[in-house]
Amino acid sequence: MRRMTWTVQLALMIGAAVACTEDGTIPAGCEDLGTDGPAQKASAVIAAVNDLTLQADALATGLEAVCDDLAAELGITPPAPTDDQTTREATCAAVAAEIETILTEASATVTIVYEPAVCSVSVDAYAMCAAECDVDVDATAEVTCTGGELSGSCSGMCSGSCTVEGSASCTGECSGTCSGSCSGTCTGECDGTCSVTDEDGNCVGTCDGTCMGSCSATCEGSCSGSCTAEVEGSCEGTCTGSCDVDFVAPRCSGEADVNASVECEAACDAELNAELECTEPRVSVDIVGDGTGRVADLARALQLHWPRFLSLTAQIEAAVAAGADVVTAVNELSDVSVAAGICLGAAANAAVNAAASLEISVSVTVEVSASASAS
Repeated sequence: MRRMTWTVQLALMIGAAVACTEDGTIPAGCEDLGTDGPAQKASAVIAAVNDLTLQADALATGLEAVCDDLAAELGITPPAPTDDQTTREATCAAVAAEIETILTEASATVTIVYEPAVCSVSVDAYAMCAAECDVDVDATAEVTCTGGELSGSCSGMCSGSCTVEGSASCTGECSGTCSGSCSGTCTGECDGTCSVTDEDGNCVGTCDGTCMGSCSATCEGSCSGSCTAEVEGSCEGTCTGSCDVDFVAPRCSGEADVNASVECEAACDAELNAELECTEPRVSVDIVGDGTGRVADLARALQLHWPRFLSLTAQIEAAVAAGADVVTAVNELSDVSVAAGICLGAAANAAVNAAASLEISVSVTVEVSASASAS
């Protein structure tokens, strides 16, 4: 009788805590629900929801920031959001409208060329997460990487691409500042002839000479950021492709998978997505015709901030996919204690809120991306 009374009291206390979290947060006490299999899965899924919530907020902040930067480069003041808008919706909508206006009114053909962002997760962290969630999985379990490539430190022979950070000399793609010849668009100072300049005299086109700025394609000279080149041999940086010995600290740019329960895979997808690393692709703005005035402003804005926008877009898309699996896992977990069940109820509400925020971010990125294709 005493035990039953204590269980009821515990449920009432946790239920009261859940009722007090109308903002969608998960109450304290839900981090550690026990050591048996169902409890570990419930704890992992709840932790994943917390990660998803934090990631949704961070991505919303990042998206608003990049739209603020684009607006500043384009010289526009975003309107205040309406009652049914978020600030990022209002700011990014204003940016999208301005980009579309510039492109449709330009007496030039503007083409934005880029490759998609590449995102990767830690293979070792994924295995560790699965082991902590599923009692039947060992931390040394093999993680497969499908639909992408492995990368990491290779002490042997690398076949693929090699990325070196802070390289003094470079013959490849430079993600930082290139001081040398640039085969693509040079954004910054051009010691020579630049095909397109902005109103401040900065180069935003092809530089026939020495580029002292960012380069959208191959840089031959000095690179202050990371330099990526195709190799068949030793790599002093990060090797992407294959290594004739085991990678150290491997990362997967595709879908990481381990032989764990569906709930634990969903939880680990969400947890690792919160630590997802996505590249900022090189962007080239090709202009045929009059590239002065507002067209030059747009070219500079895209060169400076579009790579970050593409990276955020990729992170948002990955978070949406992971979030959908977590929502399903929260709703399908069974055979858990009363306390875990109540905590999962709070987690379900938090997951729905995070998913709603991510859907807004998706809508925003689609609108801004569409505006850049108006040409």
